[in-house]
Amino acid sequence: MTASFIKNNTTSKTVSYQKEDGYGGKIVSARIPVALHDILLSMCDLYGYESISKFVSDAVVDKITTCTHAIQTIAEVSHSSYKPQFDPTTDF
Repeated sequence: MTASFIKNNTTSKTVSYQKEDGYGGKIVSARIPVALHDILLSMCDLYGYESISKFVSDAVVDKITTCTHAIQTIAEVSHSSYKPQFDPTTDF
């Protein structure tokens, strides 16, 4: 199974809010193809996760962290390269 197969066959996933779990969290579900689920089971086993839920939860946190760092980097680069059009301290 190739990465392109996985990418092309995961576009139909649907994420929805289900309910609160009683421990201060929310339960979220996602529909994924059977082939991807089988890979997920293998990955959980390979990396020693006690449940698919824990694996997916960690993956979501990692993805959010990655996206947050990317946004921060873009903002920092944009801010550091910003040059005001008018600088009253040097334009007079």
